[in-house]
Amino acid sequence: MMQSIKGIFKDGVVHLSEPVSYPESHPIIITFLDVATSSKTVKEQEAKNQGQ
Repeated sequence: MMQSIKGIFKDGVVHLSEPVSYPESHPIIITFLDVATSSKTVKEQEAKNQGQ
């Protein structure tokens, strides 16, 4: 099974947006997204562009 969970990487630690119930040492894959691809950042940039 594969599950995707949104989160943020802060101060060297991954903080998930929801709790998980996997055993300790369960293997995971972490993918870092480019900040410019996040919907909040894109919407902020679009609003900024419209204001020019």
